[in-house]
Amino acid sequence: MPSPKFLLERARAHFSDAEVDDEICGEAATQLLKDREDAPRHGLARPGAAEFLDILRALSGLHCGDTVKQREALARIQGFALRKNPAEERF
Repeated sequence: MPSPKFLLERARAHFSDAEVDDEICGEAATQLLKDREDAPRHGLARPGAAEFLDILRALSGLHCGDTVKQREALARIQGFALRKNPAEERF
């Protein structure tokens, strides 16, 4: 299982703090780890670092550097991108 430290290191390898700050990366990492823990109970594939980076790429592309808007977008897309089950999570 990826650790929070590993995920944050991956985030910094791909995105500058100006694109997505540590706070947003931390929120996305926390949600990813929770979803990884919950996935087997629901018969779902566990999301990994690729999904984490996809989330950050989307947040950077949609709202580069705007932490408030990134947080709002993360709340809207996390159920789809991290939980990988759009039938249960709607926007």
